[in-house]
Amino acid sequence: MQIDIDALAVNQDGATVGRLREIIFERQSRQVAGFLVLTDELATREVFVLVGQVAEVEQDRLTLALSDEEFIALPDARQHFFVAPEQNYEEELAAAASPDASPARPDPDERPVPSVIPGVALTPNLLIPLEVERAIMDEEQFALGAGLRVLLPNGEELGQLGGVIVNERVQLSGIVLRGGEGRVIDHTAFALPDEDANELMLLSDPSDDLPAEAAGATTGSATITPTEAQGTDR
Repeated sequence: MQIDIDALAVNQDGATVGRLREIIFERQSRQVAGFLVLTDELATREVFVLVGQVAEVEQDRLTLALSDEEFIALPDARQHFFVAPEQNYEEELAAAASPDASPARPDPDERPVPSVIPGVALTPNLLIPLEVERAIMDEEQFALGAGLRVLLPNGEELGQLGGVIVNERVQLSGIVLRGGEGRVIDHTAFALPDEDANELMLLSDPSDDLPAEAAGATTGSATITPTEAQGTDR
């Protein structure tokens, strides 16, 4: 089935809570591992929704198995911590990646605050810290999301990602370009995305694209269970 990037996300009561921003896949199995949703809160956040927290998936809608309170309590998908100049950078990174890391660790007292110098924030000891982003995603996962540029082998931009196609085992089987008139680029035709550049390079000519129906791009709905998303079939 097809899942559109920018699909509406609603809670268990049907109330809109945000929009789909990225879909997370396991590198080895290509199976869906979760969803990044941009919240509708006054101060918008990107939150990570696990597969087991989704009740139903439709092309343009994710129905979550969460109440409004449970959704608001979801952790930020990308958190930030700070390394002060006198600290050991490698040790701080190791602490941030440790099993007991949290938004409050490793440096609860080092978040910088605005200073009298325009554009400069300082820690309590008046030093300028290094800000480091920590993502909930691990190295064995990758994301396909909004604004992803799809490039031809010669580097020319073909278009931007509009959605993904997953098969009955909840594995990535193809992508759909925004405004692509239902044509699907098979997963064998592209490499893993360059997430820093937000680009996806095609390995072959897009003339070999599959029609949407051939790739399983149905328009119905589906329930993605944690069991389905843990298989190893490739």
